[in-house]
Amino acid sequence: FWVKDNNENVNVASITIGKMALAVPAQSGTLTYTGSAQSPKWDSNYKTTYMTLGGTTSGTNATSYNATFTLKDTSNTQWNDGTTAAKTVAWTIGAKSISGSDITMTLGTTTYTYDGSAKKPTVTVKDTTRNVTLTSGTDYTLAYSNNTNVGTATATITGKGNYKDTKSANFTINAATVTIPSS
Repeated sequence: FWVKDNNENVNVASITIGKMALAVPAQSGTLTYTGSAQSPKWDSNYKTTYMTLGGTTSGTNATSYNATFTLKDTSNTQWNDGTTAAKTVAWTIGAKSISGSDITMTLGTTTYTYDGSAKKPTVTVKDTTRNVTLTSGTDYTLAYSNNTNVGTATATITGKGNYKDTKSANFTINAATVTIPSS
């Protein structure tokens, strides 16, 4: 453009306008497994005017997913690192805690009589929020401790897959009654 000073001198100046630099969006907040499809919220760097969202934008299971952000106009915009290629951004759905009050653990038998063998009561685990019975080996693992001798024994479930953490329930092994015959 032209600039005229008080002495009637004309100077020519040029202005170079560079590309707008944009930050790559990231997941905002956390998602926890619910059994239903969920989509992440993105931070304030997600500008729909300048970029599109693709890749995996919805998921159900507790795992990591990849979304892709693509610039709409690479002639006038670029990422903060100076590139214009699409950016892949990981987002996650976290596992649900099995130790929460909405996960119930019920033992089939809570009292045994000592006979020298290990006691392993059946265990039913329910996610009451989802109204489903969880599956051993898929949703949790099951372990027993102190379950042979007289006293308090424990069944412990440990979350797996879409679940995490542990929950325990106790059961009792009572002393056997010994009858001594009279002579």
